[in-house]
Amino acid sequence: MIRFRVGQRVLVRQCASGHVLGGIPGTVYRPRRADDAAWIDLDERAAVLGAHPFPEDDPFGRGRHVLAWPEDCEEET
Repeated sequence: MIRFRVGQRVLVRQCASGHVLGGIPGTVYRPRRADDAAWIDLDERAAVLGAHPFPEDDPFGRGRHVLAWPEDCEEET
């Protein structure tokens, strides 16, 4: 992948923190302006401990979000 677009469906193989997720599907929630990374709202919370920077019951709804780089994702077909 070259860059993310809001609403784009992707498979996240690895998050920016280095945790391997193995291709969990999700939707691009917010691309970052400072670099090519984006916050991805996964369809389900990853079972990998430490992959999510926010608690499951986050009051802002970010419990399934992960930060990822385009090279660690692929477009869902």
